[in-house]
Amino acid sequence: MTFKNQLVMANSLFNLFRGKRYNVLHQRLDNWNYDLDQLLLGAMLFTLVSFLFPTILVYYIGFALSRFAVISLQAGFEVALALLNHFPLFALTLRAKDPWRGITFYPSCETSFDRPHLVMRNSPIPLSKIFNQYTVLGLRLAAYYSPHRLILKLVKGDRLDPIPQDWIRYTYGAERQGGDRQR
Repeated sequence: MTFKNQLVMANSLFNLFRGKRYNVLHQRLDNWNYDLDQLLLGAMLFTLVSFLFPTILVYYIGFALSRFAVISLQAGFEVALALLNHFPLFALTLRAKDPWRGITFYPSCETSFDRPHLVMRNSPIPLSKIFNQYTVLGLRLAAYYSPHRLILKLVKGDRLDPIPQDWIRYTYGAERQGGDRQR
């Protein structure tokens, strides 16, 4: 019996003693009259669950903390790998070699042949644009490994999983085609 199953069972047995039952169709608690046999069986099961709860809680805390440590280590490796994969070596090399390399088009104030035209000028690529992927990656990692989210998953008894690989892939093409996918 997992920790989450025991929480669900304890909640259900607690509702049994209150004279309530969960209505699946209406997604709510309804009043219900139970028979004496059902109440006796519920009392025995509630006793069993309440005496087993401290033991299962201690095991759950131990295994959840070990899983959290493994996931944290894996997350550290994933972050390091993602940062290395996203490192803009070519753009930084070009900026160091020729800082004014880059092309920007500006509309010209002068008109030739009775129509406006564009003027091409050299301008450096801003560092914020070079390291934009680090910002996107950092926001994704901060959202997935949020302490509030992780603690809530632990308290509910949900499984802690590492970040999916498609969340930390290079997304330049996806942003150009219409933005990131929402999760």
